[in-house]
Amino acid sequence: MTPQANIDSLSQFLDKFQTAKNYNSKEMRLTIQEAEQLSLGIARVLARQAVLADKVIALQDQIMNGVEVAQDGGSF
Repeated sequence: MTPQANIDSLSQFLDKFQTAKNYNSKEMRLTIQEAEQLSLGIARVLARQAVLADKVIALQDQIMNGVEVAQDGGSF
């Protein structure tokens, strides 16, 4: 599934939700196929977010450990 397909499945759900909300619906039903697409889209977005978070942590670690600070006490 492509990233665009993830966005499409989430977008379709949000459109369906907004329509139900606009008509003051008390419930919203999803077909099994819609629920499957939504759950796969959410799972892939969360997996991608976890990968990106790991990359951010690794970059922060490189920045923090890659810089050496020399302290010589200074002079006047």
